[in-house]
Amino acid sequence: KAQLKEIVEKLAPYFMNNFKICTPRQLFKEQEINTCVIDEADLSLSAACLPPKMKIIDFLRGGVNSRKRIIYSGATFPAENSLRSIRAQILKYNKNTVIIEDESISAERISIETGNEKFIRFEKEQERLEKLREIIEGDEKLKGKVMIFVRNKIEVASLKKALKDLLTKSEVIVTTDSMSRGIDIDSLQHIVHYYPPMSAVDYVHRVGRLN
Repeated sequence: KAQLKEIVEKLAPYFMNNFKICTPRQLFKEQEINTCVIDEADLSLSAACLPPKMKIIDFLRGGVNSRKRIIYSGATFPAENSLRSIRAQILKYNKNTVIIEDESISAERISIETGNEKFIRFEKEQERLEKLREIIEGDEKLKGKVMIFVRNKIEVASLKKALKDLLTKSEVIVTTDSMSRGIDIDSLQHIVHYYPPMSAVDYVHRVGRLN
């Protein structure tokens, strides 16, 4: 929210009172909004980000109803063909919808520059942990901030415990994909996929933290 507020203040400094920056949960309660912009719609309108037991259909029919203009934006807004996809539901239940995408980014166009990435195969979980410790401790290139991605909160806690002695000496961030979007960290030098991303889109967002 702080980052968005800073951007809006730069773009429209004299109209800040006309803007409300909030999450989808808070937005649903608003009744006086004429235009709604939802960034990263595929994540923001997922079940995890909506109020408990609410479905996207309820969200579109409710506080943000079809009479309001809604703009959905994101570099990697999914284009699933399924009628149950978020995109399909948005277009079906809100006729005043505009979708803005960065067409220069797509799963098919992801390229890996030689020398910037290294892939390591492991047979056992313990080998993965030992190699990670070895890299953080001994690789001279890993002197800047390092962000390590795992699958869930339980694994975050487990890995932080296993790396406890290193976390006090190095600038290491252990996180889930919740930090792969909209988070800018100064001087971030390296991304470690401790567990691989679930899709090419997730990969794009993870490595995007380095930009």
